[in-house]
Amino acid sequence: MRILLLAVAGLLLLSNQLFGQDKIDSKLLQEELEILGDIVIGISPKLSKEERNQISKLIEEKKSTIEGKAMTSLEYFNFLAELDLPTQFDEHASIQIDEDVLTPLLKEAKLFPLPIKILKDRVVVNGKRGMLPYASIIHSINGQAIDSVLRMISTDSGNLSKRRIEWQFSIDYCIKKPFTRSYSVAYSEPSAPEINLKKKIDGLDRSECVKQLNELLVYPLNRDSLKNFINTKYYPKHKAYYFQLNSFSWDENSNLGRFERFSNKKAKFDKCFKKIFKEVGKLGAENLIIDLRHNGGGEIHNPGLLYSYIAKNKFVQHARLEIPDFLLPQEEYIIKLDDKECKGEEDIADFMNAYRSNFEKGESSFFSEAIKEQEMLPNKHAFRGNVYLLVGGYTCSASSYFTALFKGEKRGVIIGEQIGGSHHSITAGTNITYQMPHTGFKVKVPLMVVNFSDELYEKVPELKVNPDIELGGEIYYQYVLNKQDPELETVFQLIAEGDKN
Repeated sequence: MRILLLAVAGLLLLSNQLFGQDKIDSKLLQEELEILGDIVIGISPKLSKEERNQISKLIEEKKSTIEGKAMTSLEYFNFLAELDLPTQFDEHASIQIDEDVLTPLLKEAKLFPLPIKILKDRVVVNGKRGMLPYASIIHSINGQAIDSVLRMISTDSGNLSKRRIEWQFSIDYCIKKPFTRSYSVAYSEPSAPEINLKKKIDGLDRSECVKQLNELLVYPLNRDSLKNFINTKYYPKHKAYYFQLNSFSWDENSNLGRFERFSNKKAKFDKCFKKIFKEVGKLGAENLIIDLRHNGGGEIHNPGLLYSYIAKNKFVQHARLEIPDFLLPQEEYIIKLDDKECKGEEDIADFMNAYRSNFEKGESSFFSEAIKEQEMLPNKHAFRGNVYLLVGGYTCSASSYFTALFKGEKRGVIIGEQIGGSHHSITAGTNITYQMPHTGFKVKVPLMVVNFSDELYEKVPELKVNPDIELGGEIYYQYVLNKQDPELETVFQLIAEGDKN
C-alpha cells in the first residue's frame, strides 16, 4: 500500500460518538502533518533515500495547501485520506480516530440503514429483512453510483479494504458525508434484476443501526463462531474435515474451547495441531479444508508448523527481519510500545535496547535471522489426502505466508479471492503507537520488514496470492442469494466431481 491505512478505531458496533466540529487552527494541523512525515520517514523500513525525499517534499506541499484553513477533526481526517505518501507500509500501519476525540454523541447523525456485502461485480443488501429485500443489488446512493461511493470511502481497491468497508460502511459513509439524513437508493430486487427501482430511506441513529447489524446481518455466516480461535467440523458425506483457524497468534482472550488446557506457550500450537490431525486420521478423512478467510496473521513460526501437518515432502523455511535504525523520531508522542503503555524516555530506551539485543548490524540496517534455513519434515501425523485452502480479503501477514507456502509447494487447491496481504517484504513485528497532539489521532507503525526465502519468491512471484478458483459473477451471487457459503460449497462440488471420476 502506498498510503497509511485510515481506519476508525471503534467500529460502528463499538463507537459511541461522532467527530467533534470544533475548528483546529491550521498552524496546529501543519505541525501534525510535519510530525506524521517525521514518523514515516524515520520508521518505515522499506523506504529508499529518494522516497524519503519525496515524502518530505509532499509534506511541505500539503502544509502549504492548508495554510490559513482551520479544519474540524473530520475535515482533517478526510484530508489525510487523500494524501499520496509512498510510505511503503502495508496493512499493519494505520491512522486511527480514537473514541476520546469523537464528539458529540451520534444522536446528531443519521446513518445509512442497510448492511452491505461487496461482491466482485456488485454490491448487495446483506440484511435478511429490512427496508430493501435481502440480496437486492444497489446501483446508487443519493444519485452517486455505488462504485463511486466505494472510491469516495477508500481509494484502495484491494480485497482487505473491501471487507473492512463492508463491516463499517454506515460510519464510513457518515465520515465522508456527515450531514446526510436520508438516502435515496437505486436498486434491483433479486426476483427482477432487470427492473431498476428507487426508494427513499431515512437514516438511523446509532442504537438502531447497531440493532440492525446484530439482528439482520447474514454474512459472514456463523458470525458468532468467528469469536472462536478454532472451529472444526467433519462432513461424513464428503469425507471432509473442516478446520478454521482464525489467528496464528494464541489469543488467551478468544474462545479457545477444547484447546484451553494447553498452557505452555511454546507448545500450544503444536499440541493443538497434533490433537486436530490425530482426529483427522481417526475419522478417516480423505479431504481436508483449511479456512483462513478470517485469519489476519500472527507469529511467523506457526505457518510453517501448520504446513508440516499437511506436507508430503520436506521443505525449507527462512525469515529475515530488518530494522533501519533503533532511534525513534518524535519520542514525546509515543504512547505504546507494542501493546504496552509507554510512560516516557526510560521505557523507550529499555524497550529498544532489549529489542536491539536480538539484531546484528548490517551494511545499511540491523537484521535478525528469525528462521534460518530451517529444514522441516512432514509431521508424523501429517495428512496425506486432498487439501483445499479457503482464503479472502482478511487473509494477511503470517496467513499470507502460509498461503504462499501452500501455493509454492503445490499442496492443493486455493479457493476464494486474492488475499488481502502480501508475503513479499511484510512490514510487521513490533508496533509503535503515537498520539497526535492536537487531533488525538493515533498513528500505529511497524518497525521492521520481514522477508522470506528467495526460493519462495521464485515459486510465488505475485505480490498477493491469487486463488486457483475465484468465484464471481452470477454463480457467486446465487450462492449469496441462497445464503450459502460459496467457497465451501465449491469445495463440496469439487469433491463430488472427484468421486465421480
